[in-house]
Amino acid sequence: MTTKPKPGKSKRTGAGNPDASRAPSLSARSRARRAPIELPRGIKFALAFSFALLALKLWMASEVGFGDSEALYACYALHPQPAYLDHPGLIGFVAGWLGDGHAPPPLACHLISAFLSSAVPWLGVWAAWQLGSDKRHLHLTAFALLLMPEIAIGLFGFTPDLLLAPLWLLALGSFAGFVKADAGSTRALGFALLTGVCLGLGVLSKISMLLLLPALAVVLRRPEARAHLRTIAPWGALLVMLILIWPFVSYEVQHGYPMWKHRMVATQGASGFSLRNLGALLGGQLLYVTPPFLIAGYFLLRRLSRGDLDGALLFHATWIPALPLALLCLWSKVAEPHWLGPTYLALCLAASRLPEATGTKLRATCATIGVAAILLGAVWVGTDLPPRLLGKAYEPRYDLANDMHAWEPGVRLVKQTITETELRYRGTTTPPVVAPHWVICAQLHAGLQRRAPIGCRTPSGDDFGGWYPESQWWNAPRILYVTDDRFEIDTQQLLAEFPDRRVVSRRRTTILRGHVPVRRIEVTLLERNVDVGSVEAPGKETPRPPRGRSWTLEQLGGLTAAGVVDLSLQP
Repeated sequence: MTTKPKPGKSKRTGAGNPDASRAPSLSARSRARRAPIELPRGIKFALAFSFALLALKLWMASEVGFGDSEALYACYALHPQPAYLDHPGLIGFVAGWLGDGHAPPPLACHLISAFLSSAVPWLGVWAAWQLGSDKRHLHLTAFALLLMPEIAIGLFGFTPDLLLAPLWLLALGSFAGFVKADAGSTRALGFALLTGVCLGLGVLSKISMLLLLPALAVVLRRPEARAHLRTIAPWGALLVMLILIWPFVSYEVQHGYPMWKHRMVATQGASGFSLRNLGALLGGQLLYVTPPFLIAGYFLLRRLSRGDLDGALLFHATWIPALPLALLCLWSKVAEPHWLGPTYLALCLAASRLPEATGTKLRATCATIGVAAILLGAVWVGTDLPPRLLGKAYEPRYDLANDMHAWEPGVRLVKQTITETELRYRGTTTPPVVAPHWVICAQLHAGLQRRAPIGCRTPSGDDFGGWYPESQWWNAPRILYVTDDRFEIDTQQLLAEFPDRRVVSRRRTTILRGHVPVRRIEVTLLERNVDVGSVEAPGKETPRPPRGRSWTLEQLGGLTAAGVVDLSLQP
């Protein structure tokens, strides 16, 4: 007896039933789509730490204002230019975008820096993968970039380095993809053009990006990569880079190379190779990078093989930029430790290619030091514990973190003084606000925006001298002179700097952290003497009178205390 199949159903299987033969493959594809992505354990830990660090940075962003350099870069938004005296113009473009044509507030800048700096380790992971690192070891690159203090802490600031670091890593990764692709292929062309974009934008971020070019050229001359020179790809990349940097180069040429003259001449009066500069270089690296990371970097550099393409790229991308930067630091008295920062990025990529070069104990020490440095930095900058705990050993004027707290009440005092001066002298123009150094001028300009013109008297020159030259404000009927206790000046010296003026009034505010005075900001209204005619502004060659260390209050005319601002009581 046979059983008939029910209507609508078929008992055929195998080749005779196309639906049945198709069902397993559809089911397998569905299961494959539903299968979770299996990340290596180390990457999972790195992701968790990255999100924790991002949360810490977001908290910091809500607690602090601008550092002095950050304030200067925020001011660039008010004066769009292809280049400034210190850096090319990309950081100013970003600031203008954030502020919609105005100087962006500190919170906006620090939110951007928090997210962009948190992306840097993962751009490094991508670059390390392009360089042939085993995916089981990619977390070593992630943790190196997450924990090295110079990167983990330094990239929180809104500075050109925040833009340079990701572009440097992207350039290394895309160049590796280019040289390992088949010569003449679309893949090679795409990676080459991406490299050109990264190089061009990197130069517009910071001029030190140019030092990566010779390293890439050396690798491109190797036998296994030389075939690319006969294709359009590398020349297209070079053309893209030149197109991007042309406005910057053209601006420098047309204006007589102002950046070069400022960075290499005007600010280098006491330059020369010395033991002092050597000590500053070594001490800066020990502090910014820390000894365990330096030791790990040495082991990695020693083990990098120049015999293969990837190892040669990392080796040359380390020592070629490091050599001129180190020589510059040895020669310049105003060199800063973070100038060598880009040279460590290639070594962070090498960490996942050579896991055996650094032992478990050394990696654990690096992790411990890195976490401790990050937490210490957050506590030092974001809280008032340092002045509370250090007591008499705490010296406020040398703590740069105070500038990230002092200038919100400081700018508020200046705004009040401007308004009162305008009301007192109705029908006159807004008085210029003048300060003795760019670190104060930058904070004032970022806070006041276009409320008042800013004049600056930095001895070595600054961007403010071009934006609002001394000749334009020197003969103003009244000026507001703003200073803090880093630039103390007594009455005789103040009036010697402004011989045609008298002191009308003076206001000050004292900023407390942990109930400890950390900054005193003072605003002095100077008025032209009636019986003094127009006086020519002193030239740059005229030496200014030496500064004292304290004000003589009884000689300063009317004194109005603006009060004390205790940051511990702020909501």
